[in-house]
Amino acid sequence: RTPKGSYALEVTSLAKGQTLASSAFATSSTVVGGGTLTLRFGTVSGSAVANVVVGGAITIGMMKRNGYPPHVAGAIEAVSSTGGQIMPPVMGITAFLIAENLNIPYGEVALAALVPALMYYFSLYVQADLEAAKRGLRGSPASELPRARDVMRRGWVFLVPLGILVYMLVFATYRADFAGLVAAAATLLVPL
Repeated sequence: RTPKGSYALEVTSLAKGQTLASSAFATSSTVVGGGTLTLRFGTVSGSAVANVVVGGAITIGMMKRNGYPPHVAGAIEAVSSTGGQIMPPVMGITAFLIAENLNIPYGEVALAALVPALMYYFSLYVQADLEAAKRGLRGSPASELPRARDVMRRGWVFLVPLGILVYMLVFATYRADFAGLVAAAATLLVPL
């Protein structure tokens, strides 16, 4: 059973996760441990549970096929999904509470969280890379991966709602509930 009301679930229910997964494969799967990167999911949802539900079905299976043991694949996914709480543009509820209680724009909170979030994901990548090197795992051959240009040609429509959400939260400083509603509506309307 999946959580309701998540922007990530709206995106994934329409795209079946294919665009996000394909972009991850196309940009990072040729390097050792590169297939473990689920940063793109972290930027779409601020909920660790939603990130695991949405991303885990794709990435855990992929990591297992690439040679990671199941417990390591699950651990990497859990840590990566938890990072969605601190990764801008859409962070966990705490970021919205900080902005509301301190009466500062959400963009300032997101900007302050950017460097720590990137460091968090970099350290995860290093650990996944070391684990892959220890086990002798290799990245996927480039011939087996989708081309980034083809992925973007098919999936650009899913960047529009994310762009709207970022603009409304960070630059136009709309309230989070209204910005989320508009982004969810755009998710439904843009593919038409």
